[in-house]
Amino acid sequence: MRHAGAGSRVALLVVVVAAIAAGPASAQTVVGQVVEAETLKPLAGTFVVLEDEAGDRHRGVLADGEGRFVLRAVPGTYRLVTELIGYASTRTAPVTLVAGETVRRTLEVPVQAVSLEGIQVETGARCRRRPGSGPATARLWEEARKALEVASWSERERALQFSVVRHRRELDARTLEVMAQTTRPSRAWYDRSPYRSIPAARLEAGGYIQRAGDDTWDYYAPDADVLLSESFLSSHCFRVAGSGEDPELVGLGFEPVPERTQPDIEGVLWIARGTGELRRLDFRYVNAPTPFGDHPGVGGRVEFERLATGMWLVRRWRIRMPLAARRTGGYGGSSRELALLTLAEDGAEVRSARTRDGRELAAASGATLYGLAVRGPDGGPLADAEVMVPALGHVARTGEDGAYRLLGLDAGRFAVTVRHPDLELLGVGPLRLDATLEAGRATRLPIDAGLTRALAVDRCRTPAGAVSPAVVFGRVTDAGTGVPVARAVIRFDAGAGESLALADSAGAYLLCLDPGARVRLGAAPPGAAADPLRAPRPVAVTAPASGFLRQDLTLERGAPSSGARTGSVWRNALMGTVLEEGTGAPIAAATVTLFHADGSVAGRAISDDRGRFTVPHPGRGDAFDISVERIGYAPSRDRVPFRSAQEVRVEVTLSTRAVELDPIVVTGRRHGLLVDVGFYDRLETGAGEFVTREAIERQRPVRTTDLFRRMAGMKVVPVGGGQRDVRIVGQSTLRSMVRECQPKVVVDGVVARPGGKMKMLGTQPDPGDLLDQLVAPDAIEAMEVYAHPSQVPLRYGGTDASCGVVVIWTRRGGP
Repeated sequence: MRHAGAGSRVALLVVVVAAIAAGPASAQTVVGQVVEAETLKPLAGTFVVLEDEAGDRHRGVLADGEGRFVLRAVPGTYRLVTELIGYASTRTAPVTLVAGETVRRTLEVPVQAVSLEGIQVETGARCRRRPGSGPATARLWEEARKALEVASWSERERALQFSVVRHRRELDARTLEVMAQTTRPSRAWYDRSPYRSIPAARLEAGGYIQRAGDDTWDYYAPDADVLLSESFLSSHCFRVAGSGEDPELVGLGFEPVPERTQPDIEGVLWIARGTGELRRLDFRYVNAPTPFGDHPGVGGRVEFERLATGMWLVRRWRIRMPLAARRTGGYGGSSRELALLTLAEDGAEVRSARTRDGRELAAASGATLYGLAVRGPDGGPLADAEVMVPALGHVARTGEDGAYRLLGLDAGRFAVTVRHPDLELLGVGPLRLDATLEAGRATRLPIDAGLTRALAVDRCRTPAGAVSPAVVFGRVTDAGTGVPVARAVIRFDAGAGESLALADSAGAYLLCLDPGARVRLGAAPPGAAADPLRAPRPVAVTAPASGFLRQDLTLERGAPSSGARTGSVWRNALMGTVLEEGTGAPIAAATVTLFHADGSVAGRAISDDRGRFTVPHPGRGDAFDISVERIGYAPSRDRVPFRSAQEVRVEVTLSTRAVELDPIVVTGRRHGLLVDVGFYDRLETGAGEFVTREAIERQRPVRTTDLFRRMAGMKVVPVGGGQRDVRIVGQSTLRSMVRECQPKVVVDGVVARPGGKMKMLGTQPDPGDLLDQLVAPDAIEAMEVYAHPSQVPLRYGGTDASCGVVVIWTRRGGP
């Protein structure tokens, strides 16, 4: 299916306090203070407006911390209107301003706090045209309007500066899990919010989804000016809405009037019952001209926050748009239907807001993920495990007690992966869990590595009813270099005579023993299975009563590997530390990017909590540009010589100096499927094989498997009945040598066939597993092939990716 792309132009709503510029000499002035009537306590943050005799509003200002205000206007008769969230609005008697005169007024606001507790949600209630046409909707609109009017006014005053991080996400359309994310932090401070909408008149005429090109659409969101506009109020009807998620909120729901046919939005302005504060706007698209444009997951959210000074800002916002779909029911069937697979999300968060003199008024508080990792039911801690949120690039390691904590995470639903050397040696992992994160809150996620008796029985292929075995496992390394020794021979004696086992290509071994058995074991060089000499440096261990025991072994006789250093593992990588200029403090979460001379990306890494990063050599090139960026710091870029077969260490310092930027308009627009799903970004890394539509058309394959005939590490094999499939060659397991290994297949971001299945020669696969049956070559837009597990991107990893991954992107609207 080929469908329109999605984009958004949206606007941040922020209330600001600004000094009133000196008006013309003929302007008349009103000076005063707003106080609570009964206590005479100053009411900071009150919005004071001049309203003429016709009811039109002219000038407004936000009262300062002492409730003081200054207003200037042309001569005339006005009323002074006061508006404060949670208080009833007031109007004074008419005040006549004469040329050259200064009028002083103290505005007393009665203690008449507004509460929305009594508003009831009625099922099936009629949607009323204009929010003021019903008593309940009028009360809700009055409180929402106060925040929106102050927001609209304050944006024009430009008294705040913003540090913003924008993101682009790919979401699973069914679960809304974040599958991939890229971020763009602002490198300095914007003197206006980057969240804007196009004018209300253009939205009324062209709708909220507008064509921007042959294969491109823009999805728009409303800002305060749009929501307050006459065109919006006259083209929508309003009702009271309830929140099943949070009973403390009551909503002012809206939808287009029945006769409106343009692409539009329906949604809810959510307001706190107790305080009357506007919390957020949720909306979705209706009358959409694009496929899946009216899908329930497509729409947006704008979250408001009120500051202690009376100022308002939008802390974060997002727009979700349809991204990829595929036909279901098989390529030859008559019941093929389109199903939405993924959504694109454009959004942003204000990380910091400050006054022009640098005083910080708001700072973001990210989500926290924490928990305890245990090895299994016995509750023993799993120390030194890597806990990662792949879509965000955040990593933590468990301590000796198994505890971990990840700070400053983005909000959303994310996959969490857990890696540990023991799990990898046993063919388990990375473990995959799910977590829903909320800004400013801590989420607990316990981790169970699953080292259970059931796993031991599975790894040892123990017959049903037999005693559960004890497992001794580990890795064989060269004593001098620490490099794993492939195919090392394991000699062990558990009291019944010496036995042999063989380590795999990564030096890993596994022994299945009787619980509690005493065993002597050691490692011999590869090919020493027939050597009568005993293994060097044998060790004595006692097998556990149940479960697993790790025992690594070393070989004295191994020759140093090429490029290895004595006493440490050599790495062909650029390694370094990111530090803050002046203080020398490490900077975490800095993005380090290597660029080739042609500007393409050679590698990328994120600095850890100690500021450290590692970027492997891409395999080609002798010198690279290194770019280091982190929100709140000026970026750094330099040239670094870095040749293959080198280990290079650098130290990068970032300055906190910020440069003021002009205001911008955030626009998210889909330019094409392969760009959105990161195909070209992964192609630039040089890992794996990449096949484009043009290459497919040149090859003119009859079957999909024809595309694999010349790929390194891949083999097209006959599977009987005239059928064929593909296998990764040269893989092995801990228990047996295997000639063929079935790769995982991902179609349009969804697993179509799990991998990791070992196939002996002559075995027949499941008919539904065959690649030629999963997708036809005419339906393929592009393909990524990762023949080795080390090449597989994190988003496509997992226990079923141990034999590599084939990623296929289908043509939108294709066969």
